[in-house]
Amino acid sequence: VRVVAIQKNDTETVSSNRLGMFVLSIGTVSIKIYQNSFVVKSL
Repeated sequence: VRVVAIQKNDTETVSSNRLGMFVLSIGTVSIKIYQNSFVVKSL
């Protein structure tokens, strides 16, 4: 039972880490797009 619980927690941790990286990458891309559009507006 302990092994199963550990495996379940590991898969949940991996999926949450993937979700975190996905959100982080989207945030980085959106920030870059915002900065680029801001530069274009200032020009």
